[in-house]
Amino acid sequence: MQKRKGRGSLSLGSDMLLPLTTSDTSPKKTNTFFNKNNNRQHTLRTRHEKRRSGSSTWITCVLFLFVMACIGLLLTHKFDFVSHNPVTNTGSVVVDPSNDILTSAVGQQLNSLAQFKSVEKPLSHAKLVGLYFAASWCGMSTPVSNKLEQLFDASAGADTDATSLSNRILTSQDIDNGLHKDFSLVYISSDNTAEDMEKYTRPNWIPIPFDSPDRNDLKRHYRACAEVEMEGLEITPRRYNIPTLLIVDSVTHGIITSNGAQDLEEYGAEVLDHWLQVQSLTRALEDKYDEE
Repeated sequence: MQKRKGRGSLSLGSDMLLPLTTSDTSPKKTNTFFNKNNNRQHTLRTRHEKRRSGSSTWITCVLFLFVMACIGLLLTHKFDFVSHNPVTNTGSVVVDPSNDILTSAVGQQLNSLAQFKSVEKPLSHAKLVGLYFAASWCGMSTPVSNKLEQLFDASAGADTDATSLSNRILTSQDIDNGLHKDFSLVYISSDNTAEDMEKYTRPNWIPIPFDSPDRNDLKRHYRACAEVEMEGLEITPRRYNIPTLLIVDSVTHGIITSNGAQDLEEYGAEVLDHWLQVQSLTRALEDKYDEE
């Protein structure tokens, strides 16, 4: 008879049977060491991916905020378009060949003052021209006017700083004598009457005549006036309120700074040298760009 193999036996030959062990019948175990390594690597990869994803999101947010800040700056900042190349007068048309963007369709340079005869002599006899928009009835104009008088009018007191600067500011008498100075101050009045303007004008100021069309045309040119004048002058929007002191390059007619009133307080007796340094710097920078 043939022997029957039992469930608990293992055949080694035709006649010998060995019992099955636990290792033969139990499921095979995987290597625990390699399993732990694989799990650890998976965890590290997951953490790295999360960190990388978080870093990318953070960088994106920062870039977005930076772009929005730049856009906000461009929308809110008031830019003074300054050309530092001499303005060429070709008959009745004034053209700055270096700046096509600011040139009108008829070829007249927008920042040129050559069209205003009242400022022709101050421009030709001084390195810098201060265009002072103010009024005797304006309370905010008084401190600025007093500071100008303190710094530039030696007859106003015994201030040594005023004595020094008064020798550098152009007067009407200097123009008649053919003299040239570092600075001239042109008063563009918003006074109600010619009498009020004459009383308010300081000795070393060069006022635009009250009945001259240039007085209001200069206000329209720079969009600088008192609020009560906006409707009558049809200035909308207004760029500068009164008082405003614009410092202008007499050669290029470009605005050196629109913060002249604040500079008076900040720099005091050094204010004129500061403006001249800014003028030299802007011209040097443009010369450098022109060479490139």
